[in-house]
Amino acid sequence: MSREVVIVLDRPLSALLEPVLEAVREYNRQIGGRGYYLKPVHIVVKKGPGGRRRIYRYVGRYWYTVLYLGKDGRGRSRIRWVYRGRDTPPGLPPPPRLPLEGVSFYSYEGEENVIRARGASAERILEFIRGSGVARILEKTIEG
Repeated sequence: MSREVVIVLDRPLSALLEPVLEAVREYNRQIGGRGYYLKPVHIVVKKGPGGRRRIYRYVGRYWYTVLYLGKDGRGRSRIRWVYRGRDTPPGLPPPPRLPLEGVSFYSYEGEENVIRARGASAERILEFIRGSGVARILEKTIEG
């Protein structure tokens, strides 16, 4: 098993992902009304050691449609997001390039500026941070 790289940034993780998220928001506005939405980051939350919550993030192209389910008791719209796969639906323009596509990493709840990754994901994250100027690496340690 490869070693885990722990990266401490000078700003929150959201600042690192913001350029990717903004490009996808613009793309979703562009294809609006066609019934599909592109989601660039899939998030899974699991309990880690000692009950701490681990937040896993997987960067990729995840396509969804939205089903309208009517109104709830308070008059708010009820919807359900339906996963449609990773391939671009027919008839849509090509989505924006995602520089971190295929990368996965995690952090513990409350660690707003810490990334933990292994192997190729860790290398690609380090390369992206160094090349983009979006954040500065304050500390990098290797565990395991």
